[in-house]
Amino acid sequence: MDYTNAFNDIVRAQAEARRELDFADSQRELAGVEVGRIGRFLSPEAREALREGKSGGSRSGSSMSALDWMLLNDPAYAQAYEGAMNALADAESAVDRALEQALERAETAQSILDETLDNAMKLPDGTAVFMDAEGTVRTEDGEAIDTVLAAALEWQGNEPSYETFVEQRDGLVAANDAVADIRRDQVELGDIRAELTDRDNPPSKERVDALRDRAEKIETTYDEGHDPAPVDQSHSIRAVKPEVLDF
Repeated sequence: MDYTNAFNDIVRAQAEARRELDFADSQRELAGVEVGRIGRFLSPEAREALREGKSGGSRSGSSMSALDWMLLNDPAYAQAYEGAMNALADAESAVDRALEQALERAETAQSILDETLDNAMKLPDGTAVFMDAEGTVRTEDGEAIDTVLAAALEWQGNEPSYETFVEQRDGLVAANDAVADIRRDQVELGDIRAELTDRDNPPSKERVDALRDRAEKIETTYDEGHDPAPVDQSHSIRAVKPEVLDF
């Protein structure tokens, strides 16, 4: 059974159901109908004004924010706003899932590298060294150590090679870079939410559309497989004990 596809189908179905519910709620909310859930679009003041207006109250609309006024009086703006908020919520969910997976990969990559360093040959001062495919013994930064010192080391034959160390070190760097990239998208989505929910200075309809497009683009990036492949723990090249030459 393809569990990944099944999971993705479930996520898409849940997202579609949420969009349908959001649309129904927004229409009821704009009409002043209580649905038993916290309103997502109008402020409490705007909902109260709607209720009082339906009951013949004379409360002034001055307590409404600029965003509330736009949502209540411009149907095209309200529709665009709803689409942007839905796109934003979908993107936030996609990024949150990607970040969780990326953090797990980075943690795994760190554990693998830590184990490699623990199993590495050590110099008398505790410096970890590795033998490369050519038989040269190198430190973590790639510097070759003295050949006499290298020949004097008591190699067991199961030490990780320099190539293994480099591959795992680079894998950790890539995993951490992926986490950083996702966090940047997360911050950008936070900025989009802040701009969309600025009740005193709401964005124009054109800006709302642009923010929706950006949120959709971010979500599409992750839907198309933004995340790197899982860390491979199976590959490990072992060093071979060097020959000691007699002079």
